[in-house]
Amino acid sequence: MLQSKPHYALVTGGSRGIGKEVCRQLLQKGKPVLFTSTNEAAGARVAEELSSISTAPVRCLLLEQGNPNSVQQLVQQVQQQYNQQVDLLINNAAIMIRQAWDAESYATTLAVNTAGPLTLTEALLPSLAANSLVIMVTSGLAGLVCSTEDYRQQVTSQQHWRSIAAALPAFNPDSPMASLKPEQPGALAPTYCVSKALMNRAVQLMAADEGLQARGVRVVAVTPGWCRTDLGTQAAERSAEEGATSVLHPYFHWQPSLHGTFTRDGTLLDW
Repeated sequence: MLQSKPHYALVTGGSRGIGKEVCRQLLQKGKPVLFTSTNEAAGARVAEELSSISTAPVRCLLLEQGNPNSVQQLVQQVQQQYNQQVDLLINNAAIMIRQAWDAESYATTLAVNTAGPLTLTEALLPSLAANSLVIMVTSGLAGLVCSTEDYRQQVTSQQHWRSIAAALPAFNPDSPMASLKPEQPGALAPTYCVSKALMNRAVQLMAADEGLQARGVRVVAVTPGWCRTDLGTQAAERSAEEGATSVLHPYFHWQPSLHGTFTRDGTLLDW
């Protein structure tokens, strides 16, 4: 009797921080995991570490999310080796450039945090198993209250998720985003705020996409909260374990009403 092939989770940015903890929690539940790292040696070490906690398969794949060639190489690898075997895609990899509002920081942040995951998701769709779940890890800073009116309008006016990566909002050096006061939400990392707001808008648009609906693709945006990781710093209020549990809540507690929503710890958020 032939055994069916396992269904994997694919977690980007899984070699450290919340991504690594997401992988650990999935493996503890017996879910096979593919995770990405920008560094082959570091990824191999993490894969070896994670393999000690579960008999479920775990493997590291290379990905530089802001590099289109790297994205395409990953997609080809999944097509060739794991076609129709990935039923959970967690777009977790991201960068945060703090206290900078300039063209270079803006372009770099949106390339990695917005264009990268959207391009990857679109390219992977034909290789995903039916009824797959796509989790976009965003942030409470995605809340449109964090953005000024010029970028709020650019985000909300987006009409199709596939076009966001191809036509990211232009950088405005004179935006009020450049002069947010320290106490204002988003002031710590304004480019990060814009990138995550765009991802939340993409999730809304993906949920309404009839082509994705026909394939049963489910999509959600989730914030892990402010967590103690390299990105979040040790001053954060939550642990990586708590953040990962929030990210995985839609997977372990799925209900149709979650489709197209933004949550933290399973609680719906209004952004």
